[in-house]
Order: sequence, then C-alpha cells, then structure tokens
Amino acid sequence: MIDEVQPYRGGYPVEWHAYAVLAWLSNTDKHQLIHPGWTATEEFDPANLTLTTTGGEGLADITWHSGMLHNGTEIVRARYISDPDTKVKMHTDIPVFIAFGHRAGVGGIRAEHLGSLWVAVRDLINDYRPAFS
Repeated sequence: MIDEVQPYRGGYPVEWHAYAVLAWLSNTDKHQLIHPGWTATEEFDPANLTLTTTGGEGLADITWHSGMLHNGTEIVRARYISDPDTKVKMHTDIPVFIAFGHRAGVGGIRAEHLGSLWVAVRDLINDYRPAFS
C-alpha cells in the first residue's frame, strides 16, 4: 500500500504532489518562517480583452503581465497604432488569484488548492486507518 501512494506515481511533477506540498508547508513552519501572501494574475487570454474603435483603423500592441504582482506593477497595456483621431475603448477581465509561500522554481500554493490538499491527507489517513484499528 505504501508503494501505491508514492508521489512519483502521480503522473505530474513530484513537487506538486499533495504530500510534497504538505511537507513544504510543515518544514517552513518548523523553521519559523512566515509564508508570505501575494496576488498574481493568470496568463493572458485574448478572449478576456475587447478593443472597440471609432474614427479609424490600426493595430493593437498588447502587453500583459502574468504572475506575482508587486506595488505599481502594470498589468495590461494596449497601445493602438493608428490615425491619431481614433478613439479606443478597452474592456478586460483580469483573472487574479491569491497564493502564499514561494518555492524556488515552483512558486507558491494557490489558496483554492488547499481544499484538495486537505482531501489528499484525509484519504491517506482513511486508507491506513484499518492498520491501526
């Protein structure tokens, strides 16, 4: 049974396995470090951006920041290259998430993933419960 629950059998990077994340959280707490909280944006999805123009035509040069946000971070910039009389309206939905901690090369853990971590630990305990009854 122990061999069946090894992280390398998950089919995804071991560092994202629930037990690896739990070990990281536990070790960080033992060493009295604070898990920093932060916000970040998702990768750019063109479906989230609408540009409407009146008075001319042109090309849009769009720059989108994804990842951890810092004070003053520019999230999105749409520069419209066209006739100077062109009026441009931009609407965008910017998906933002909350995370905490930071592991080198991996990043932090998103708040919405804590539920699946809890489920993985609960299931592991329940799997081994008969051995201790």
